[in-house]
Amino acid sequence: MAARVLECQAHPGGIPCPTTTTTTLPVEWCVTDADCAIFPPVCQHCEVGACEGFRTIYPDGSILGVVCPIPH
Repeated sequence: MAARVLECQAHPGGIPCPTTTTTTLPVEWCVTDADCAIFPPVCQHCEVGACEGFRTIYPDGSILGVVCPIPH
């Protein structure tokens, strides 16, 4: 197996570096559980982009979810 060597080149002068932006999500949207900190503790879970409570699955197969309020 041949060894591979990667070489980094200097950034060309006169060309600006790309910038990053910060996006503020609407209150009811989230990326991590930390985004849900404004909700009651039971609702501080981020699931598929929304702050939700944990679901309870019972032995009979029924599921109980917590309904979390949307702050205004």
